[in-house]
Amino acid sequence: IKDERGAAMKLHVVRLDGKTASVVIEDTATVLQLQQSVARAISHLVHTESQTATPLPHPVCSISWRQVWRSYALMYAGRRLTDKSQRLRDIGVTDGAEITFGRIKRLKKGR
Repeated sequence: IKDERGAAMKLHVVRLDGKTASVVIEDTATVLQLQQSVARAISHLVHTESQTATPLPHPVCSISWRQVWRSYALMYAGRRLTDKSQRLRDIGVTDGAEITFGRIKRLKKGR
């Protein structure tokens, strides 16, 4: 990615446990591409953490990103990023922005 020439953004993704993962993505990227980059970065971070000398209370094999995206949405400046085809720059996401996870509230069937 052309980070040196300014054609990329470095975003900081805050996990639910408060830890941060950095993602470098093209400035023309869409929300879907951001989701894919976040999944790769956090999966790598979790894998790295599981390799540490300190054993985790329960082993982490893999993350079901399908389940994650059903329950959580990426958020920027208090807004859910739900339109996967929308470009990040059109939403106002800039270099150094903080992206968080927000819980999706769904109505239960039958209500």
